Amino acid sequence: MATMLFGSKSPKKKVKQKKKGFAWSKYYEFCVECCKTQHKHASKGLCFRCYDKKRWLNRDKEKQKERDREYRNKNKEKMCAKNQRYYKNNRNKILIQKKTYLMKKKAEINKKKRAHYKENETLMRAKNRKYYQDNNGKIRARATYRKKQLNLFINMLILHPSLSSVIYQKLDFYINSFFYKANIPPFHDKWSRYHNKCINCKTTKINHQAKGLCQKCYYIHKKTN
Repeated sequence: MATMLFGSKSPKKKVKQKKKGFAWSKYYEFCVECCKTQHKHASKGLCFRCYDKKRWLNRDKEKQKERDREYRNKNKEKMCAKNQRYYKNNRNKILIQKKTYLMKKKAEINKKKRAHYKENETLMRAKNRKYYQDNNGKIRARATYRKKQLNLFINMLILHPSLSSVIYQKLDFYINSFFYKANIPPFHDKWSRYHNKCINCKTTKINHQAKGLCQKCYYIHKKTN
């Protein structure tokens, strides 16, 4: 009886089946893979969901790629319109995903750079010294140019306070290139003696200068007042 019922269609998981003609399918009470009866029976004791999964995992990948290429070549206009529609509806979502992806990539690259620098610290320092000796004039000229630009933008802020949002965007580049990031020693619990962070911009990345301000904010404060 058992051979007549099952034959070659033996289930993978051991399931006790006595009768012929179950409610879910002819030879199976439930799905062999997920053991559920939510989805309809497809074949070989699998529901449609598990059957499609299995087919997708055991597919010929090269043939699939060829089919995809053919479809894209035939329906170029349709695909372009679909992509444009999706971008219009989900523009903010895509931009956030891009930003997060780039941030993660940057963090990974910086980690690798730090590890490489730690391994070859003496070599890297020697390399930097050599570069500075060869391009001393260029580096100094660049620094003086950035200093001039910084002073120019600060003067513009004083004269035209209405254009502050536009000027601040340009200011950031020159200020960040002029000041260095803080390397707080391990024996310091705080950012400074009386402050945990900058009063104005609330950062701990740039070193403390005076009056609870970082070097960047103190430089602007000094120029404006």
